Amino acid sequence: MRKLFLTVGIFGISLFFSCKKPKCFAPYYYLFTITNSAGDTYFEKETSIKMYYMDNNVKVYIEDVSLIDKRFQQDYYADYPYVYSTWQAPIASANKKIKDFYLELPSNDIDTLYLDFKSNECGAAFIEDKFNGSTPEFNKGVHVLKK
Repeated sequence: MRKLFLTVGIFGISLFFSCKKPKCFAPYYYLFTITNSAGDTYFEKETSIKMYYMDNNVKVYIEDVSLIDKRFQQDYYADYPYVYSTWQAPIASANKKIKDFYLELPSNDIDTLYLDFKSNECGAAFIEDKFNGSTPEFNKGVHVLKK
């Protein structure tokens, strides 16, 4: 009996240490800000932005695009007064293979945002992005989209 218990115990311990579990803390968020060509903030005040993609000629809105919390922004993202986040766009890119997104700004401007994410055990892994055809600068975890 003791031998059986020891064998099962060793097997259980080896199984526990051989299982590789992903170290995922949160889904991948795509953080971005919009600046003018000189690098100054594009917006003069807090502004809502809409993001969507087209599915059979129907606009499908990404519902979670929002400004990140000001307290966090002042500490870490102080270079950018307005940082937006979304996790639904990376998931749509990775799982539904949607790559072309559109940003609808309050001035009725429509800008293109190419997002390429790949599915992984944590949700989505960033591959590439382009804003109006150009690769954005990446600074402190923020994609800087220059108009």
